[in-house]
Amino acid sequence: MSLAGPSKATLRNLTIQGTPEVTGVVVENCDQPSARVCMDQVSSGFNRNNFLVNRLDDTDVSLLGSGGGTSSGLSFQIIGGPRRARGQVVNGRVAMFGGGSAGNELSYDLSNGGSFVGQDLWHEGPEPRFIRLADSGSFTLQGAKIQRYTGSNLPAVEVINFTGDVALIATWFDTSGVTVTGEGADSRVLILGAGAWPGDNLFTNESSQAEFALLDGLRAWLDPQAGFVTVAQPAQGFSDPSLLVDLLGPARREHPRPLGPLPDIATDVRFYRVLVWQCGLGIQLNRGPLVITQQPQDQTVDEFNPVSFQVEVAGLSPSYQWFQNGLPISNATNQSFFLPSVQFADHGSQIR
Repeated sequence: MSLAGPSKATLRNLTIQGTPEVTGVVVENCDQPSARVCMDQVSSGFNRNNFLVNRLDDTDVSLLGSGGGTSSGLSFQIIGGPRRARGQVVNGRVAMFGGGSAGNELSYDLSNGGSFVGQDLWHEGPEPRFIRLADSGSFTLQGAKIQRYTGSNLPAVEVINFTGDVALIATWFDTSGVTVTGEGADSRVLILGAGAWPGDNLFTNESSQAEFALLDGLRAWLDPQAGFVTVAQPAQGFSDPSLLVDLLGPARREHPRPLGPLPDIATDVRFYRVLVWQCGLGIQLNRGPLVITQQPQDQTVDEFNPVSFQVEVAGLSPSYQWFQNGLPISNATNQSFFLPSVQFADHGSQIR
């Protein structure tokens, strides 16, 4: 099934059974200001990959009581949009409120500045590979249980030379917990109020530069005589209050939003009790065709002074080439173009 935004559509009480060659549901061109995709009680399972959020900046993607399971590949893949990848503040989000994942090769992966906030989630499977963060983005989890079936020593959360923030709050690991590796100069990791059994490593830091904090951690076990026993873990890492506020920010801000009316130019797609299974990819949300959202602006500068131009583009994997008076400028293939010294001969030039 394919939906093309910006449009309004509701899928309700629907089962889609596919084949490994197809995608169950594709929502194209769904990234406009105020756009929304809401999935309520949606299950995507027994697919090679279950969910793909592909380069969205402005869309509110909310999953309520939803999940993805038994994927031979990746359950939730979130690729950030071009503005998010450049570190700009955007209005879109990917958030899950209640739900889980089970039996996946890997459940969550972020790249290109992608962002995810999850609250009240469950994960179980034969291997504890829950999250792998090796690119860039922001991942926040508040209230989760990671359950393993086997005695594997693989960590549930792998942070590998990641650029961005990771916050795991009130999370119980029935397996080895979090491992941070690589240089990690741009990694900030907060583990707050997390717990694990005595034989599992709650946190392992193998990075020389990552900023991290383990606060209010605990070990717990069931003693035949004493009953349920908990032991607090020593605090580790940073204690800068401003850094803690930054890392707790997504968990404090994000919550389910009311489904009010949207502008005609904004996508509004809603899923209620939808099952997608046995496909190559279950549900895919795409940014859409390449569109120039802001043209370079006219400028007046004095001779020998510098000048710069920039273009804003929405769409997948844009490439750039700047022109002066209709002729391509050598090596001008970035989103912005900088001329260090304007000459009299440049008077009246058209840069595009």
